[in-house]
Amino acid sequence: MGLVLSICDRIYVSGRVADGTILSEPSSLSYIEWAREQIAAARPHRLTVFAWCNVDADGAAARAALRPLVEERLRAGGPQAEHLGDTADMDALIGRASVAGTPDECAATIRALGEAGADSVVLVPQPAHDVDPRALAELLPLGGGA
Repeated sequence: MGLVLSICDRIYVSGRVADGTILSEPSSLSYIEWAREQIAAARPHRLTVFAWCNVDADGAAARAALRPLVEERLRAGGPQAEHLGDTADMDALIGRASVAGTPDECAATIRALGEAGADSVVLVPQPAHDVDPRALAELLPLGGGA
């Protein structure tokens, strides 16, 4: 019979034995900070964060397109959902759960994820959603990537 570990246990163990940890989406600032505390690595340890992404000149429309993903994840529960905070304002919650909005908003979110402890941010487009590579490319000169 195999050993089954909770997400909390897996994050803790990764800090003791691995060179890095990958956090799947949604990874809010609060979740990243919590994960860093759980990892408590005694040696260099990279934290890679996956984040749903949708870039659009209309920031509200970009966030609205991610609503079904975020709602599904909320229903699933777990530490990631618990760290999303107040669910009353869905637009704000989607903003905490993803890199979504205008190019400037997205670049600011990526910087904030880095400040919270992410060493790398992997942008994950919404499934079945056409991604305009030019919109993602706009993030680079804004400081959203290197």
